[in-house]
Amino acid sequence: MAMGAGEAVARGMTPPEVDLVGELVSDVAGDLAGDLAGRLRQATWDLHREAERSGVVALMLSGGMGREAYGLFLRNLLAVYEALESGLDSARDHAAVGALAREELYRGAALRADLAALGGADWAARWPVLPEGRDYAARIAAVAACDPLRLLAHAYVRYLGDLNGGRLSNLMSGK
Repeated sequence: MAMGAGEAVARGMTPPEVDLVGELVSDVAGDLAGDLAGRLRQATWDLHREAERSGVVALMLSGGMGREAYGLFLRNLLAVYEALESGLDSARDHAAVGALAREELYRGAALRADLAALGGADWAARWPVLPEGRDYAARIAAVAACDPLRLLAHAYVRYLGDLNGGRLSNLMSGK
């Protein structure tokens, strides 16, 4: 079985899909009017399919994720979104990245509200940030510090991936 992106990052490696997406977004400043989302979707299609069939995503889509596991999942997503949104805020003056530094896109506050609804006032103690979540958030922070343009790849995966994944999850759960 192939190593997942989170595991590769946790081992200090750059997963091949990160390099692929990095190549695609490297020319975004000169192609802001182009179909970047379409190109990313096409270039990462096989990776999306693999993700849907493995790990926590497969568990969620199968309906096998209980309340505790879901809370832990959201807690770790929160760490990632906080790093991403902090990076986007820091890159507000960047020609390409600054366009995504928009509060209405940010998910941190909604995730905190969901965590409080699921786990009560002590949700942060109940569901810790796992080493993989910390590593993922640290990678985003490092990208933001050294090459903010690469934040576009992370924003694409998180905002569009989670939005579409949430729609699919809601359909499958009958909500």
